[in-house]
Amino acid sequence: MDDRFIQEVFAPVQPRKALLCFPVAGASAAMYRALLPWVQRADIALYAVEYPGHGTHQQDPLPPTIAALVDMLKNEVSSLLQQLPTTVLGMSLGGMVSYEVLRAIEPAPQQLVIASCSAPTQVDASVEQAGSSPQAMYRYLSKDLEVVCSLEEIESRWEWYRTVFALWRTTFIPRPGPLLPCPLTVWYGTQDRIVSDEQCRPWHEFTQATCHIEELPGPHLLIHSPYFVRALLSLLAKQKEVIAVPDAP
Repeated sequence: MDDRFIQEVFAPVQPRKALLCFPVAGASAAMYRALLPWVQRADIALYAVEYPGHGTHQQDPLPPTIAALVDMLKNEVSSLLQQLPTTVLGMSLGGMVSYEVLRAIEPAPQQLVIASCSAPTQVDASVEQAGSSPQAMYRYLSKDLEVVCSLEEIESRWEWYRTVFALWRTTFIPRPGPLLPCPLTVWYGTQDRIVSDEQCRPWHEFTQATCHIEELPGPHLLIHSPYFVRALLSLLAKQKEVIAVPDAP
C-alpha cells in the first residue's frame, strides 16, 4: 500500500508544470479527478493530497490540529515543489491547509490558488454549529455545502465526522509565522452560502506577493463550476516553466 500523502492523479510523459490540490473537509484526493479531462489536454501533471483518515489513508488516525497535519504533509509537498514548477490549489478546508503548509516550507510554488475559504482571521461560526450533533452536521452539509449525503450515513460515522470538523475548527485559530512568499489568487462563488466577499478580502494581508480576489459564478464547491475550471486553466497557462530556487543561507 502506498504510504505517501500526495497521490499522482495524472502524469504526462514529460511534464513541464504541475497542479497540486488540497481537498475540502471530509473528501479524498479522488475529488480532483474531475479536472482530469482538462489537465490531460494541457499536458499538466496533476497531484492531490490524501489526508490521514481519508480515502486510501482511511485507516490512518486523523491529526488533532492543523499544526500536526502540516507536519505530516510538508516534506512531501516540499519535495514536489523542487521537482516541477507547481501551482497549488486549496479548496475550502484545503485552502487553509495549503496556506499553512506553504508557510512552513521551501521552495515556494509558482502561485497559490485558494477557493471558497475565509481568511485566517475570519471565524466560520457555522462550522462550530455543525459539529454539535449529527442533525446539525446533516443540515450544514446538505443545505449550506449542497453535498449529497444522508443523516443515516452521518450517524453511523459520527465520531469520524466530529473529528474532521474538530480539526477544521483549529484552522481558524491564527498561528504565528511568515507571510506567504508567493502570489495568491482567491476565488469564491456567487452562490456560496458559507464564504462571503467580506471574509475573503483580508487574504491580501497574508502574502508578501500580489493578491487577486475575485467572485466566480458557482456554489461553495467551485470545482463543479465551469467558470472555475476556465479561470484555473487560464492561470496555469501563464505559469512559468522554471523552478524558483531559494536563496542560499
